[in-house]
Amino acid sequence: MMLPFAFTVPCSRPATTATTDELGHTVGETRTAVTFDAVFCPEGGPIIDMALREMTVTKPILFIDRTEANAAALAAGAIRSRDAIVVNSQEGWQVDGDPQDYTHPWTGWKPPLVVELRRTDG
Repeated sequence: MMLPFAFTVPCSRPATTATTDELGHTVGETRTAVTFDAVFCPEGGPIIDMALREMTVTKPILFIDRTEANAAALAAGAIRSRDAIVVNSQEGWQVDGDPQDYTHPWTGWKPPLVVELRRTDG
């Protein structure tokens, strides 16, 4: 399913390598780079704080469409919380929380993967 009236931008998650700390413990893991196309919504969407009864704007969001070209990004564990993301050749984005992967319980339909982002640079 393609998103209607959506403009996709090239995105990627750079490769990572495992390192060791000063005690010799392995920190992180080695992962290959993932390249995908996504719809980027820089202003995010509204969320209502029920305790204060006020509306705030959420973080920027990526919608990753379920196409064969995006299969590597849609694989389990390919994009996780705190991963660095490059959006349209712009670095400084980080995944904020786990991606939201929903499946309709009766039909099995899956909407695009929703990935919330945050800025990591000033």
